Amino acid sequence: HILTNTYIRGLSFDQFDSGSMEKINASGKEWGSFDYKESAVGLILGGMFNEFSMGAHLRFLMGTMGDYKGSGFSMDLGSIFQLADFLNFGLALNNLGGYKLEDISVDLPFTVRAGVGVVLETFDSDYKFGLDLENDSVGTFYRFGGEYINHEGFRLRAGINTVESGFQYSLGTGFSTPETRWGGIFNLNYSFTGGGELGEYIHRFDVGLNYIPDFY
Repeated sequence: HILTNTYIRGLSFDQFDSGSMEKINASGKEWGSFDYKESAVGLILGGMFNEFSMGAHLRFLMGTMGDYKGSGFSMDLGSIFQLADFLNFGLALNNLGGYKLEDISVDLPFTVRAGVGVVLETFDSDYKFGLDLENDSVGTFYRFGGEYINHEGFRLRAGINTVESGFQYSLGTGFSTPETRWGGIFNLNYSFTGGGELGEYIHRFDVGLNYIPDFY
């Protein structure tokens, strides 16, 4: 049954702080400053059913914009179908829900994503490739990327995607430790992104821990 095969897969916490931003009035002149902050606490659910798997990310949203406070709920839904041993098809619906800032309702950027993934396995390495299509209120965009993984845990990644202003590219690397004696796997990742709407370079670092309980 879909409920008896669904488990809590994780918890999430995200936070964004813009720092002090200038206020601009209707005539284009500076008019003080304000802070913009957002945070989200989430619960991740997922289940596997033979060649089909599905998941959900439930989030409680909180934010402040100057003297105004807001809150809301959002949900992401996704599923993966295994079409063959090396081929998967995925579908995701992102940002279902709503957000309210004081008495003003704010629409979340709803998106639909669909894509295919290919996994090629060799004796000592794996190669993964993905092609995604994303549709939102702005338009339709495409993403293509690949990842090399050797069996020692080292990873290399590269990708390119379309944006309103043209193309955005990214490069990345990462490392995963072997499973520890208590079942955990540590992950360390770095990525570099260039191009995009602002034409700026973005560096990202993240550290993670995956833990798979025995009841799986």
